[in-house]
Amino acid sequence: MGYEINMDFYKDWIGFLRKSLMEAGYSPSKHQEDVSIQYFNLLRRMIPVRPRQVHIAKEFSCSPELQL
Repeated sequence: MGYEINMDFYKDWIGFLRKSLMEAGYSPSKHQEDVSIQYFNLLRRMIPVRPRQVHIAKEFSCSPELQL
């Protein structure tokens, strides 16, 4: 009745980070040691999502085909 359970939390963590990097459009490193560095560098560079006020100058013009 002796079951042996092997868990590798580090491997699971690296897998989570790789998936997160790929979902963000990045190619994770093949080396496990570099994946967490890539992920935290990405987090540090991400611009936070929040409402912003946009000011458009009176002199600004945009061609009709580029307008939304």
